[in-house]
Amino acid sequence: MLQLAKRLLSSKQSATAAAAAAASRSALSFSSSSSSSFSSWRRAMSSQPSLDDQQQQQQQAEEAGDAKANKSMESFAFVAEASGASVTSRDLFRKIIRAKPFTPGQRGHVKIDRSELYSGKPVKSLTVGLRQSGGRNNQGRITVWQRGGGHKRKYRLVDFKRRVFDVPAKVLRLEYDPNRSAHIALLEYEDEHSTLSYIIAPQGLQEGDVIMSTWDGEVDIRVGNAMPLSKVPIGTDIHCVELQPGRGAQLARSAGAVCRLLEKNAKPGFALVRIASKESRYIPLTCMATIGQVSNPLHKLRKLGKAGRKRWLGRRPTVRGVAMNPVDHPHGGGEGKTSGGRPSVTPWGVYTKGVRTRKKPRNPLVVVRRGGARGKR
Repeated sequence: MLQLAKRLLSSKQSATAAAAAAASRSALSFSSSSSSSFSSWRRAMSSQPSLDDQQQQQQQAEEAGDAKANKSMESFAFVAEASGASVTSRDLFRKIIRAKPFTPGQRGHVKIDRSELYSGKPVKSLTVGLRQSGGRNNQGRITVWQRGGGHKRKYRLVDFKRRVFDVPAKVLRLEYDPNRSAHIALLEYEDEHSTLSYIIAPQGLQEGDVIMSTWDGEVDIRVGNAMPLSKVPIGTDIHCVELQPGRGAQLARSAGAVCRLLEKNAKPGFALVRIASKESRYIPLTCMATIGQVSNPLHKLRKLGKAGRKRWLGRRPTVRGVAMNPVDHPHGGGEGKTSGGRPSVTPWGVYTKGVRTRKKPRNPLVVVRRGGARGKR
């Protein structure tokens, strides 16, 4: 019995000693882990940037974002340097609206913001009724396909000549014109009758601006002012350019269009102007032109999204020739799906792809043809 008691006491002491050793080991590991975690936290805090560094990094990120936006929209910042208009690429980018696709027609729909335009009706004295032709001529025969329907319109009488000289005109408002891709501006001349007139609105023109047209007087080179080409400085961006004096503007009238004056009097009495199609041609110095670029340069980015919106514009569906009967088109007929069996032609048998069907006489006033090609075709 005495030996058994001694054995129990010794085993109890050894268990107590083992527990104490385990406790000491755990305390040591806890202290080492806590010290290591504290050191790692300290290293993390030391590696974090200070408040000034964070502000500097944020500023660099914003500058990078601005540079990216400017690079993605650089093709739309067409405003002339000489015009003085301040329109940034980011301002243009904000005008692109993509709706949430609650319907299939909204999924691919991209529209341009027109909230800054006047939402009322046009001036009645400057509008006339517009009868739709449906693609028919005066004999009732269809001469232009895919025309018909569409929303009813009123035609706005736009002044393309700008022949009210040396009279300041105030811009009352900017309006939407369903008959053209560019916006129009309503002017009120400071004469005894307070004459109203519509003009093609240049990019950067705002409500309340005062513009003027001159022939032999002095006027600032700024957006909206009109003058002969003889008074326009070389390198200036222009639009609404005449081809013949007094005939009215014929070049650069659609949305975003712009021309540039390259030189004067290289050919006596003419100015060399480069058009948006890369064509360079001589125009008489007595022809009128307006400073700046045509408004609504983002018009080409819009997407209709559905066929119905095309019908609202008066465009009917286009039927392929291979889907017709032989009586309707040279490509028609055949069993099953066919490719037409011949090179692509019009309904009247004229080649449509790559074959020259007419010879256009060379214009001596055209130096560089469309696309940048020089010389004869």
